[in-house]
Amino acid sequence: MKTLLLLLLIGLAFPTFAETYDVSAGTIEVSEDFTFQKGGTDSFMGSLTRKSDGWTIHFDVGGLAGIHMHDGKQADCTFYRHHRVGGQPAATGVEAIPNGRRIITSIGDIAVLRQSPANFWTDIRTDSDIADFLLIVSTYRIKPSDR
Repeated sequence: MKTLLLLLLIGLAFPTFAETYDVSAGTIEVSEDFTFQKGGTDSFMGSLTRKSDGWTIHFDVGGLAGIHMHDGKQADCTFYRHHRVGGQPAATGVEAIPNGRRIITSIGDIAVLRQSPANFWTDIRTDSDIADFLLIVSTYRIKPSDR
């Protein structure tokens, strides 16, 4: 865990974000090494794929997205934390999946009826994937109109 924190801190000290993408209820910043793909019909779904190796972060944002990571899933996680992203409440958990682990972060306050939650997830291959995921997710900013 100390290694993950160190990787995150190093990454925060040297940000390389180049593009800001609108993901319906908010925005995220992503380096030029990623491609942005939009999809979904009920909510704003899509993915960010790293050009260099194909590693992908998925997202689901909007009123119909629901909250993918929450206290009810804590028992299924090998790691679970409440925190804040862009001033908004968030939860991050790491779940065991066949052949590996998956990290999921949900951002938003379900008690705020007008607010649309934002969910991000990826399959973890290396510790640096965790750091890169957290760096990108930490750039999420809810739009003022969705507060």
